[in-house]
Amino acid sequence: MGPAGADGAPGVVVGDLVGEVVADLTARVEELPGGWFAVGGLLVLLVVLVRAARRRRRPRRRGPRRADPSPGELWFARVPFSDGTGAKDRPVLVLEVVGRELVVAQLTSQDKAHRDDHVRAPRTVTGLRRDGWLELRRRTIPRGALRRRAGDLGVAGGVWFESELEKARATAGRPTDPWPTRPR
Repeated sequence: MGPAGADGAPGVVVGDLVGEVVADLTARVEELPGGWFAVGGLLVLLVVLVRAARRRRRPRRRGPRRADPSPGELWFARVPFSDGTGAKDRPVLVLEVVGRELVVAQLTSQDKAHRDDHVRAPRTVTGLRRDGWLELRRRTIPRGALRRRAGDLGVAGGVWFESELEKARATAGRPTDPWPTRPR
């Protein structure tokens, strides 16, 4: 039944019922040895169980398998150091997808103006937070090295990379390609 209406019809007031239940539980807890400690322990156990149940229901995500990389996209990836001692999370431009491997060009925020193997990549082009420099060298990384998608330059990104690579070759006067075009 609901609370008493304005017409005076009999009913149970919910507030009175809750008060009686709380008073009854309090009296019973005080009778238990270690009463309130036991209640506290039960509450902690209840919270742990609820959190574990929620965690189990969430689908597990491992890496960027939620989307396939395409040429022209910017991703953050674990790029190995050239000496093979480790790897670092770096932005990369995807140039080609070859099976389970990707051909990418690495971006860096360090000033590489003095080098002919890098080209300026303003943040207005890349969509990243900082201006950077795109390395004019293709690297091959496994698809599993990708961490998160950062943007999409579209097909224009690959065309831009190729045109900058051609400019660098012409400027350096190198008839042969110092930067490999296919994964080794």
